[in-house]
Amino acid sequence: MDETNLDQLKARIGDFLQSHRSKTQEIASKLSNIFEAYCYVLFVLHYEQEGLKPRIENLTPDKQFKFRFSTAGHPWNFSYFSVRRADNEDEVLFEIRHNQQVAGHYVKMDEKSEEDIGLFALDVAVVKPGALPRLAMGTKRNGERTYVTNNALITFGEAKKLVAYPMLIASFYGVVHEIRPVFLEKATQDEEFEKFPHPYPILFTSDFLTRGTKNILKTFEDRQLRVTVVENVNASPESVLLRRIKGIREDEPLNSRIEEALDEITNSA
Repeated sequence: MDETNLDQLKARIGDFLQSHRSKTQEIASKLSNIFEAYCYVLFVLHYEQEGLKPRIENLTPDKQFKFRFSTAGHPWNFSYFSVRRADNEDEVLFEIRHNQQVAGHYVKMDEKSEEDIGLFALDVAVVKPGALPRLAMGTKRNGERTYVTNNALITFGEAKKLVAYPMLIASFYGVVHEIRPVFLEKATQDEEFEKFPHPYPILFTSDFLTRGTKNILKTFEDRQLRVTVVENVNASPESVLLRRIKGIREDEPLNSRIEEALDEITNSA
């Protein structure tokens, strides 16, 4: 990521938060942090483009959005987005959290200590409302849970400032297997995905796909695995990235799936 791309991503993050009547705390010059923050913004933009209403929660006293670049600190000390319907902004449908710890699918939940459970830190976690306590910033912990239970996780994204090479894909496959293995099954569908336009688990990569990686992803399609790789984030227009999040080919009109659905309804009437 060169300085031009770095500045562009920082500017886009700032513009987006400003459109939501906020501003961001100064993002450290660490390239991976800026890339991760931009991937978080892309997740929020996806839902906004789908007609839902993301709303910033938990701003700092001076109205700044506070990203969470590590799992240190309690979740209520950081900002996040809640998502609502355009025609009913009172009901929270789900939340989009940054760098959130989530319990694995296979671990037992009767341990006494969080350290014993086996937690996974996700760069972007879409969780059910109420999955975490809502406390004022600065509140001291008094036994409140700071991780998300596995059944409260809906979908997630991982941001890697790397070329997408085969072992990276294998690592992401392993994360999906340990956290939400349902996405590796062919026919199973989640009720949340029937109600709302959630993306499947996403691996964002800053650079291109190698030829070998493309071949591996083709086998994912053949096996009907429900995961998505959004590649070349640094050099791609935002409109293209949002298409990739939806799994839409770049030569396919963005609203073509909606038009096809309307045609089906019309023909069946």
